[in-house]
Amino acid sequence: MDYAFIKKMKYLINSSHEGDYWDFKQAWHTENERLLHDILCFANTVHNENRRCR
Repeated sequence: MDYAFIKKMKYLINSSHEGDYWDFKQAWHTENERLLHDILCFANTVHNENRRCR
């Protein structure tokens, strides 16, 4: 288990803010259409760097 990754994920979740590579949600979507819309918008966001998720 990658404890550094888990620690970073907990930090991001507890910080309650968004960044270029993650999207914070305060609650689960109740409508699948809104969830799909958010996923597609986030996936189509242009970033300055072309990084791979590790």
